[in-house]
Amino acid sequence: MSPSYEQGGSGLHGDVLEWLGTQIITRVFATGHKLNPDELSVERQVSRAVLREVFRVLQAKGLITARPRQGTLVTPPEYWDYMDPDVIRWRLRSSDRADQVEELFALRLAVEPVACRLMAEATDAAAADRLDEFIAEMQSAFERRDLHAFAAADVRFHTHILESSANNMFRSLMSPVASAVSTRETLQFPLEQVVLRGLDLHRRLVAEIRGNGPAIEAISQSLILDAQQEIEAAIH
Repeated sequence: MSPSYEQGGSGLHGDVLEWLGTQIITRVFATGHKLNPDELSVERQVSRAVLREVFRVLQAKGLITARPRQGTLVTPPEYWDYMDPDVIRWRLRSSDRADQVEELFALRLAVEPVACRLMAEATDAAAADRLDEFIAEMQSAFERRDLHAFAAADVRFHTHILESSANNMFRSLMSPVASAVSTRETLQFPLEQVVLRGLDLHRRLVAEIRGNGPAIEAISQSLILDAQQEIEAAIH
């Protein structure tokens, strides 16, 4: 089963985490802002226990810090964990969206073409078969104009490559790559010829991986650059 990349949480904890994380990422609560648990408890109508857990999670993401005699403060952006899926998601909804997209695709360009080559060198036919299955899911979703299903299958395709690369460090990047690929879901379906070109590139990439061909890196780069161009055009 493919891993899930849903972040945040459920119930009061998830609601407060989502709200407070967004407030920090969007600079409503600027660097150095002191978070008052008593005020937040009343404002969000939650217990101090819920807030302590939310603070613990946000501190792990680098968004806040607790200092003796100063309290809990919002940290400068250079301390944020930019690989964290929640941080990525919150930045995609903020004024940092264009920068976040550019950074995500720079990561993909640096990693995925190499991961494709490593997958090809592993010569695992079953792993390549799984890629074909994901392409079939994308094709079916496109025909139904189901953008959510299309994006989900696209995420599974690209994270499966990292998972099949036999490189543990690349596998650790599955979550941020999933965030990058899933940005498509925030858009409308592009023109039919754009989708068909993308599907063709996916198929060509799988064929190259099966044969450990010379064009693996070039096709992977084309796929990523096309997706980046599409998303940046939609943002601007």
